[in-house]
Amino acid sequence: TSVDEVSKTARDFKLHQLVIETILEGGERPLIMDFDEYSFIVLQPVTSIVGDPEFDELYVVLSKKWVITFHKNSLREMEDLRKAIASGSKAAAQGPDFLFYSILSRTLESYYALSDGFETKLETLEEVVSQPSTEPVLGRMMAVRRNVLTTRRVLSYTREVVATMLREDFYDLNDEDERYYRDAHFQLSHLLESVETNREFLSDLRDSYMSAVSLSLNEVVKKL
Repeated sequence: TSVDEVSKTARDFKLHQLVIETILEGGERPLIMDFDEYSFIVLQPVTSIVGDPEFDELYVVLSKKWVITFHKNSLREMEDLRKAIASGSKAAAQGPDFLFYSILSRTLESYYALSDGFETKLETLEEVVSQPSTEPVLGRMMAVRRNVLTTRRVLSYTREVVATMLREDFYDLNDEDERYYRDAHFQLSHLLESVETNREFLSDLRDSYMSAVSLSLNEVVKKL
């Protein structure tokens, strides 16, 4: 989305200046802000799980009549949704709230792929630590830990967004749509538990590695 496109859309739909500035400046965490006629939401879908995970920014303006999305880069979630709508998906026929849920659910799918990737990396690290090796793994552990903490932060903020939408004093969801959002909240809680388990396992693995290094150093000192 270019600056001109954002400005024109903002004028056409009378978007608040704060919304425009947030979209143009970028760098926001997942959040939700309430305005008179709409809500402004920021999501961070995963764009790459190779190496260090990369998160992009997806801005959504959600009203009871329409949904507007802004993103600087091409996002697989939005491309998949467009294809689904073109093929007759119910996402386009059940109103704006369900359409936004369709965007949210596709974002959650990227988080599941990321969580599975962490488990694979931890299994590999465990194998390296459990066997005699000269390969330095502490740096790899710290890199995975950094990525796990970043992911936990994104998941936590995203769950706050969904929890806020489930509050009756903030957003008015009908009973059918509320079921979907409660399921999204459950999935985010499950993902957070999984990532937290990864973090704890990584801490235990690091302690085991440091103990093994210390023991090996003691044996060397004894020989000397």
